[in-house]
Amino acid sequence: MLILDEPTNDLDPQRRKLVWDILRRLNTEKGTTIILITHDAIEAEKAIQRVGIMHCGELVAVGRPSELKAKIDRMLRLELFFSPENPPTLPSDLTYHFLEPGHWQVLLHLSQVTSTLNHLNLEQIDDFRLYSATLEDLYLHYATKP
Repeated sequence: MLILDEPTNDLDPQRRKLVWDILRRLNTEKGTTIILITHDAIEAEKAIQRVGIMHCGELVAVGRPSELKAKIDRMLRLELFFSPENPPTLPSDLTYHFLEPGHWQVLLHLSQVTSTLNHLNLEQIDDFRLYSATLEDLYLHYATKP
């Protein structure tokens, strides 16, 4: 068993790829179980087979990413980019996650996409992006539940 805490922080892309190649080889050829501790959900999603999500020192979800995503499978991530001085108005049943000034993330059920986009004043929006659920969305879903 190998336990790694943020193994690729501050590495350039070439060295990061080398580390992941070595870890994959250890896992597949030697059967090494690797426990990865990271805050980089996007990088983790490329490497993991099972995930454990912790919040306030408590394990709140464990399983394969696909199993956990199935619980929020109809969720999509809408990212909004706008002038911080002129934020958009969202439908009253939605809340946003502040990412940085002028950049919000909203989790939407598939059935809310059309009505949400129709509700937005696109004159206030510089850009928007719509994604399927990610490991980061899983974390937000499980770690923000009361």
